[in-house]
Amino acid sequence: MINVTAGQKQRAAMKRFYIGICVIIICMGKSTTGFAQGNDLFNPKFTEGTSGWHGIGEVVYLKSNGEESIDPVEGAVQVLKIPLKPTASREITQEFTTVDQPTQLYMHLEMSASRDFKRGAEQDNSTAPWKANVTKVTSRVVIPNSDFWVRLGPGWVYRTANVTPNWTAIDVTFKNVAATRYRQISFCVPCGKGSVYIRNTQLSGQLLKRP
Repeated sequence: MINVTAGQKQRAAMKRFYIGICVIIICMGKSTTGFAQGNDLFNPKFTEGTSGWHGIGEVVYLKSNGEESIDPVEGAVQVLKIPLKPTASREITQEFTTVDQPTQLYMHLEMSASRDFKRGAEQDNSTAPWKANVTKVTSRVVIPNSDFWVRLGPGWVYRTANVTPNWTAIDVTFKNVAATRYRQISFCVPCGKGSVYIRNTQLSGQLLKRP
């Protein structure tokens, strides 16, 4: 029989304790991969492809002249591309959890459009007469009469915008939103042709630091 002293038991217990702490730290590191400081969204800059997002969209590298590449190239930026469909609107969505239950959320994103971008006629699929650069609240899912819109839920708060081949920033404060930790955000485009590009997305209950 092997006699184990009290000191050996204590050292073994401490060893198990420190191993447990290391495992927790490693797990925490893995669970937060893809999150940016001050950002409730996972993979907000699409550096991990479309991980954390679902819907229609792909990550490409966009040159300043509008050319796309599926592989990194010098001078190109990594962006999310949402291609338009001639017969229907499209969107890409993420469900996310806020740190607490804020009733006010701050959002920032940058967007541009391909040079062949053209929105379909209003009567093709628009179900709301909202033009660009307005914030609206509605109890149902609608399709605004604009080039691009963000839909925040639950409660469906919309922010509309027009797009051009030049990068444009959207900064908006969603006020008096439902007090819940569990939310979703969608980036949406109407029917038409061409593509919309998105980068540097941020969404938080705290004031944002610009990228």
